[in-house]
Amino acid sequence: MMTPYSIASAIIWSNLFIILLYLLRTKKFAIDSFGILPLTLIAAICFLRLFVCFDLPYTRGIFLYGRFAEFVKWSQQPLFTFFEREYTFENIAFFLWGVGIVIAALGLLATSLQVHLKCFSRNEPADAETERLAGKIAEAYGGLRYRIRKNPVISEPLVYGLFVPTILLPEYEIGEAELECVLAHEFYHIAHHDILIKAFGEIVRIVFWWNPISWLFVKELNNILELRNDGGIVKNYSAEYRVFYASTITEIAKKATLYRKFGELPHGTYCGFVSKKQDAPIKQRVKLILDYRQPSKLQTVMIYALIALFFFTSHAFVIQPAWEPDPGESFSAEEIIEGDSYFTLKENGMYELIINGKSAGELYPEELEKEPFNEIKIRVEK
Repeated sequence: MMTPYSIASAIIWSNLFIILLYLLRTKKFAIDSFGILPLTLIAAICFLRLFVCFDLPYTRGIFLYGRFAEFVKWSQQPLFTFFEREYTFENIAFFLWGVGIVIAALGLLATSLQVHLKCFSRNEPADAETERLAGKIAEAYGGLRYRIRKNPVISEPLVYGLFVPTILLPEYEIGEAELECVLAHEFYHIAHHDILIKAFGEIVRIVFWWNPISWLFVKELNNILELRNDGGIVKNYSAEYRVFYASTITEIAKKATLYRKFGELPHGTYCGFVSKKQDAPIKQRVKLILDYRQPSKLQTVMIYALIALFFFTSHAFVIQPAWEPDPGESFSAEEIIEGDSYFTLKENGMYELIINGKSAGELYPEELEKEPFNEIKIRVEK
């Protein structure tokens, strides 16, 4: 069952997973000890927990009285009437949330159109040697669908396009060996649908525009995709190739810093080869490449089990407001069963118990299975 409280619980747990993701990504020991696998799984859990925002069969309610319950009750009280309709704080909050989503979506659309018109629309055909090398690497990935172009505006290699991924290369000279590393990197993004993953990240940022943790998630998602990409490429290569691949990243980063006709591209659903805004992620990528290690089979099983435990534990309970019955107003089990008693479903997902025309409090759905409430009917209000 989905209620406002299960949605709030999903947001809170996702925020906790995102913070954990950030802490593990920035701590050297985590990647040194377990590699990239825990980070990629936690990133997936952030998505999954956010959108699996309903109670599971084993979910139990934790009922809070006091200020929390009073605030919830106040938020559901009418504040004003407009055109014969009452509006509560909840109504206003959800309206502003929806307006923010529309504004954030229009902002991303405007930025994407601006970048496309000023940058991506100025593509030029790649030379024959580049086309040949790209075709060779694409075949190694099983014959990927792609386009490759040169662009006089961009300062770093990148790939964009959901339906027909396009690899863009800057104007400055890149040696053949270095170009092979660059293309391998960009084709890895294409093969693993990273543009689509980043698009989902942008959806999260738009929907939860008011939550600064969602903006952190988009940033961390970009970093993790690059780390996973580098690790996936070098894991089967020699130490010499890893050194060369790492040096290619640093050289391209230096050229990208110097070669700026258009300046920094706004964030969006494309995957760049290097990050020009921060040195730390590049240093971390180089460190990972040079010291790359895969977790053992036992560690892999333990990581999967621990992440699954985190996910299912996050569904173990949901916080619900609860209110004490009116002083002096109490009902025995006989009065509840024999009186004019029924339940009505509230907008907050709780069931209000009405006895002889008076409210006797609200119950969580799972409590309806207990005696004496299991003998009371639920009345559907028309």
